Amino acid sequence: MNTEPLAFPALTTMLKAAGEATRLRILALIAEAELTVSDLTEILRQSQPRLSRHLRLLAEAGLVERSAKARGRSSVCASAAAPPTSRAR
Repeated sequence: MNTEPLAFPALTTMLKAAGEATRLRILALIAEAELTVSDLTEILRQSQPRLSRHLRLLAEAGLVERSAKARGRSSVCASAAAPPTSRAR
């Protein structure tokens, strides 16, 4: 495992994205299993547009990966992202 620190801008973006209660809950849930937006709306009892916005912010920060195919459905699916590769120089 590479233990080099993340570049400051990347780290700041990740912390800002994770620094909200709903997004922290999403991260905890998808750390256990790959979930669709529909799954998350049921679990978190929030609207699809709201959860999609949270997922977009997490994806932009590199904390989750989104795919358009999940369990035979045509909905977006979220899973924990691989460890970041952006390193400080």
